[in-house]
Amino acid sequence: MQTLSFKNLDITSTTKGKLPSLPFVELKEEILGKTFELSISFVSPAKMATLSQIYKGDPTHMNVLAFPLGAKSGEIVMNLSEIKSESVKFNQTYKKHLLFIVIHGMLHLAHHVHGSRMELAEKRLFSKFSS
Repeated sequence: MQTLSFKNLDITSTTKGKLPSLPFVELKEEILGKTFELSISFVSPAKMATLSQIYKGDPTHMNVLAFPLGAKSGEIVMNLSEIKSESVKFNQTYKKHLLFIVIHGMLHLAHHVHGSRMELAEKRLFSKFSS
């Protein structure tokens, strides 16, 4: 298990391999603010399927789940295997697709719902942090 801790941000991986380097702290502060307490967990496909079944009623929702825990706290759970597979489908590098999924999860914690407003925010943030 790999754990990284920063001010108001904990990242845990129970999967094999090294996590790609992304500006997690900067993303969190831009999207959620400096005082928001965020936990990001990277889990196995089996664990993600279980969580997806419990919380979405659908074991096939396999890339990211976002859980608000309070007004200023939340958790994002991701399945790196699925994100890696999706990167090929979306003709993106694995690292850039992971960046997009992290942004997507954080926007959900910032109370965004799927739609044009969220898509605009995703594009703006992706452009800012992918260069």
